[in-house]
Amino acid sequence: MILQASTEKCMREVLVIAAGLSIQDPRERPLDKQVQADAAHRRFAHPDSDFLTLLNIWEAFHDEFESDVAGSDAPVLP
Repeated sequence: MILQASTEKCMREVLVIAAGLSIQDPRERPLDKQVQADAAHRRFAHPDSDFLTLLNIWEAFHDEFESDVAGSDAPVLP
């Protein structure tokens, strides 16, 4: 899948899918904090697609990571 993504020019999207398949579902929430977790998850929710919800989570994480390393010598992700 990842190898073909380069040929199909969809590497960004396939990497999000591959990363999403390798982790625990980020939409799971602790039983004692369901209301707070649901409110936080709404920020990323896409009404039509679980994939687009995951992409929203990924982009928010990526943006935060880039802003954290903006002034440092750490390499910036593409």
